[in-house]
Amino acid sequence: NGYVAVTEGYERARALAQQALQLSPDLAEAHAQLMYVHTAFDWDWSAARMEQQKALAIDPTDPLTLQTAGLLSTTLGQWDDAERQLLAALVRDPLNTYSILTLGQSYYLAGRYTEAESMFRKLLQLEPDFEWTRRWLAKTLLAEGETEAALTMQQQIVDEGERLALLPVVLQAAGLDAEADEALKAQIAKLADTGAYFVAMTHAYRGDRDQALEWLERAYKQKDIGLTVIVGEPLFKNLAHDARYKTFLRKLKLPE
Repeated sequence: NGYVAVTEGYERARALAQQALQLSPDLAEAHAQLMYVHTAFDWDWSAARMEQQKALAIDPTDPLTLQTAGLLSTTLGQWDDAERQLLAALVRDPLNTYSILTLGQSYYLAGRYTEAESMFRKLLQLEPDFEWTRRWLAKTLLAEGETEAALTMQQQIVDEGERLALLPVVLQAAGLDAEADEALKAQIAKLADTGAYFVAMTHAYRGDRDQALEWLERAYKQKDIGLTVIVGEPLFKNLAHDARYKTFLRKLKLPE
């Protein structure tokens, strides 16, 4: 989440999960955490699935395992599996913010915007200060054609980096081109070293394909977690028929 350097954070997480398994080999949650590291940092989907299988074999009802499995399925564009896993997680832990968020993300990426909006509004009501809800709700509203509502939602975000993540896109959609240009400059100044994925998204939405692809390569080098939710993202649709974009997704071993 940006509190420490990416590699340092994930390697510490990996080491702690492995230490936990040395102490207690049948700890489902530790396998689930390794599944998350393989998904969010390694981009090693096979290794993630292996840890998922180990965790579910120990405890098929563990909500952390089910939530993390749902994130993996979402990353791979396996929407039906994601819905099944995340609904199962919410049966066992109905107020878990990450399960609600991930289910909303999965619905959004699958094009099920009404259901996505419902999840994000539920999360906003349950936990008004949860960090990413407003951005995902703004994206959903934008996809539904509710541009003014999306802009209002994005402008409500207090954290500057989180607000700038989507603001240039929403301003552009609202026809506020000059403001969008200024927001893009601010976005690059703030997020170039930690959120290249968002800069790539802005350029993709504007139709600047060369710039979008350059920033995607930067995101790849940064190990940007945004790349785990790129499959199905409508804000990248301007790249859909670009052979270079398909090559990029193949590099990540993601579906085109």
